Amino acid sequence: MHEINDWLWETVYILKTVYDHDPKAAALRLFKDMKIDGDNVYEIAEMAIDQFFADVRRYYNEEKELSAYVVFDPIITGFWKSCDEYEERLRLKPEENKYRKGMENALSSALYIPDYSYDTRCYMDTKHEGGCRLVMLCYCEFCGYHWIPEALSEAYDAFVHYTALIRDDLAKLEKLDIIALPELPQREKKAA
Repeated sequence: MHEINDWLWETVYILKTVYDHDPKAAALRLFKDMKIDGDNVYEIAEMAIDQFFADVRRYYNEEKELSAYVVFDPIITGFWKSCDEYEERLRLKPEENKYRKGMENALSSALYIPDYSYDTRCYMDTKHEGGCRLVMLCYCEFCGYHWIPEALSEAYDAFVHYTALIRDDLAKLEKLDIIALPELPQREKKAA
């Protein structure tokens, strides 16, 4: 009986994640000619990372031995802009927005990787050109590259889900044509 190495399972896991997200993914055609062995699991994971969001940029800092993945996509920016619009229309604070809370919880769950040497952040800057983005930092001892494709796939699905929900609510608000009450003027305090 032959023993099956962990790297083979990791490779199958990555390929299944890509296939589940998009059965016609370009990466699957690239993988068909690759020899699958323990040396190229990292390369396969790197190729798979590009399959979920529109733009994934990679950076490496040799001095700190730090890899960074910065993920941009119109769906990320669209969701956070919808949150801004929803909060403005209902005069809510960001912490009162149920969609923002739900998305933050979904991202926390989706981007969890069972490895201690990484960190993730979501930047929701809808007012500047940099736009909204996800950032994943992998430190020198990180060894969970085969989990990144699934984490990004789940994050993408969360953005799609919550974007649809908030846009439905915004459409309902449009139909109701709610007119906001004017704010009361501030009274000036007179000195005694």
